[in-house]
Amino acid sequence: MQVHLIGTAVGGLYGGLLARSEVSLTVQCRSDFERVQRDGIRIESHVGLGDWVFRPDQVIRAGEPLVKPPDIVVLAIKLTPHCDRVALLR
Repeated sequence: MQVHLIGTAVGGLYGGLLARSEVSLTVQCRSDFERVQRDGIRIESHVGLGDWVFRPDQVIRAGEPLVKPPDIVVLAIKLTPHCDRVALLR
């Protein structure tokens, strides 16, 4: 299954759990692209899920084309007044 996650700050935990389930995960980053591409995403859980780092199969910037069309899109972003969520989904 191909999953596309938009928003790693809010959606990082969901991405980590999906990565643990062995789906093919692409994450789309707006501001932390270089860090996620270089270091992956670190999860620190204080509710018993443990701490771990995962590396998505693909890290892209907003607007970059996907290699494969996703089966599922997860939109997990902070709502800000000028954020065009529809444009992010395109």
